[in-house]
Amino acid sequence: MRSDHPRGVGIAVLLSTVALLGSGCIWYGVDDVRPGDTDPPPPPPPVNLILVNSTAFPLDPEVFSAAATIGPGGLFNAANKLTEFGVGLRGVLLANTTAEIAVDCGSVLIGTVGGAYGNDLNDPDGTGQPYILQQGVNFACGDTIVLTFTTRTDGSLVTTLTVVPAEPAAAE
Repeated sequence: MRSDHPRGVGIAVLLSTVALLGSGCIWYGVDDVRPGDTDPPPPPPPVNLILVNSTAFPLDPEVFSAAATIGPGGLFNAANKLTEFGVGLRGVLLANTTAEIAVDCGSVLIGTVGGAYGNDLNDPDGTGQPYILQQGVNFACGDTIVLTFTTRTDGSLVTTLTVVPAEPAAAE
């Protein structure tokens, strides 16, 4: 059968229609800047991690962070260990000292194996309790996580955890 319209006209109409429909859709991602915005949104505030060594000995708090929900086996490995604090920026706190670390809010998990303390951290006098915290469940961006390490009279190490929620942002 013969058509009144050449085949090329039909294809051109189809392509024009698709182009017009497609150009009417504008997709924005979470980090996209919308028309009229001059600056992208600021990054979320970090999670403040405060480590308190209340013992009379050196302490390796054995703290870790990871950007994915990978479970304890994945979290507690050398690649995720936080060490940029303390003596020589090696992740060891002297007796009765405190360290503060700003952990990027991209970290989904933050945890401690429990900490180890003593004059020889390769053969510690004691280890504390492990904790694993998950963003959105146990903490949020801007919160402060305080891990305090103390000793009991029997010499065992106690690890305690406190999460202090961030102050709400002031209304503009």
